[in-house]
Amino acid sequence: MKTNNVKKFAAYSWVDINNEVHKFVANDRIHVDSIAIYKELDDLIKKVQEVGYKPSTNLVLHDVGEQEKLESISYHSEKLALAFMLMKSDCHAFMKFSSKVTGRTIVLRDSNRFHHFVGGKCSCNDHW
Repeated sequence: MKTNNVKKFAAYSWVDINNEVHKFVANDRIHVDSIAIYKELDDLIKKVQEVGYKPSTNLVLHDVGEQEKLESISYHSEKLALAFMLMKSDCHAFMKFSSKVTGRTIVLRDSNRFHHFVGGKCSCNDHW
């Protein structure tokens, strides 16, 4: 590939949240929420490993150590997109459950609207 000057384009993964498209590439740290996304993904990786997931580094073609191979496959664009999606949707679900267990009204605003959480339900009818 180098001799023929062939370049491989990075694969992207997209998620749509609140009619806003978020694009991710492997090892992406450009997203405004990248610190939180990586924390969410690292927590998820630990959880799935606790129940038996074992990452396979056999297909990593880079000539690097095992730890670098693990990091290489840990932060694929799909995984970053999933972590972001879980992070955003989990917050909404968390607020619904919080309003239910505390018996309190919780009012929050995202980039599009106010959300009124009462008794485990949201005023947006989960169309956030």
